Amino acid sequence: MHNLHFVVVKAESGEEATAEVESCISDWGNENNWRHICGAVSEDNEVYKTGEGRYAPEDNETIETINATIAKWLVVPNVYEELLGNGQKFEELTASQLNRLRGYIGEVYEQKLIASNKAARQANGEKLSDTFNVLTDTYRDYQYDECGVTDICDDVDPYSENVKTWVVFVDMHS
Repeated sequence: MHNLHFVVVKAESGEEATAEVESCISDWGNENNWRHICGAVSEDNEVYKTGEGRYAPEDNETIETINATIAKWLVVPNVYEELLGNGQKFEELTASQLNRLRGYIGEVYEQKLIASNKAARQANGEKLSDTFNVLTDTYRDYQYDECGVTDICDDVDPYSENVKTWVVFVDMHS
């Protein structure tokens, strides 16, 4: 199965950003789990493409369109209400229904983590938007075999003058 995972990194160019991500995740996977680095979009919407993978950024890709993609990932149908809202008892659920409920609980947990992280950062004085922002938020951090956002910005030389934040598109196969 293929999925798109965004990796946020600081670099001077799209080429450097994609190389940095490749280096950071080089030990992830095996012959059955592999990846292609597809390209990147900078904080000022500069697009860089590698020519690999199935999830290359569009020529007009922006941070806003990336955020819109992630917003779609975060929409979670209320499986709990669907399965248990009609008075059905938990013990009466089928294995398939329990599996759907487990996935729902995982999604709700991820959203609570995002909200908790934002609240803590806002309490420390950071000004953050109420909506998901790929440049400041993570989702399924380091879970490369899932659609998500991982931030590896700590791995950069802070003294470089031409550094920008880049969102690297990674086609993950697992």
